[in-house]
Amino acid sequence: HVYSRGNQKQTIFISDEDRYFFLKILRDAHERHNLVIHLYCLMDSHYHLTLETPEANLSRIMHFINSAYSIHLNTKYGRCGHLFQGRFKAILVQADAYARTLTCYIHANPVVKSIVDRPEKYAWSSCQDYFGLRKPPPWLSRRVIMGSFGDSVEILIQEHERYLQTPGGPATETDLKKASRVGIWGNPDFIDEIRRAYLTDRMEHPDSELCELRRLRV
Repeated sequence: HVYSRGNQKQTIFISDEDRYFFLKILRDAHERHNLVIHLYCLMDSHYHLTLETPEANLSRIMHFINSAYSIHLNTKYGRCGHLFQGRFKAILVQADAYARTLTCYIHANPVVKSIVDRPEKYAWSSCQDYFGLRKPPPWLSRRVIMGSFGDSVEILIQEHERYLQTPGGPATETDLKKASRVGIWGNPDFIDEIRRAYLTDRMEHPDSELCELRRLRV
């Protein structure tokens, strides 16, 4: 789960044309860097992505995405300076346990912010692609997410409905904030597996891809 926010929470998507351009950048990142894109949501001042990086090149990908979009926006509107607030944030997610919750959380952002009353009404997320309301772009990989819902659109829609009608949203927000402090979201066994498999090496060779994982030592 990767997200990036505008500097001082400024608006980064000023027009629909800007949002279209950002989606083109995602397409280019998919083609150039072997990026797998599972979910996305473009809000006014920030964006959420769920990504898979088979080549372990997340830092390079995010530099490409944020730099390309910053150049576009600064050139178009005659702006200067940093568009994004520091380094992007990244959380390693245990997909088989949390893919369903993360999907609902990302798609529910426009509802939580009172932009729309239903997640499928928001055109700038992957929700309509998963709900079968439009043809998904070729660069959006739906296999993993749909698999977590038993390959059933009906179950996926029901789960979104349940998420919005129960107190699950705030709990997810709390869980993600806690996970962001160490860069990992998973059950204790998963976290221990990551700790044993990667932590020693990460201490000796700091990882620019998920630098937060160094905090697992604590």
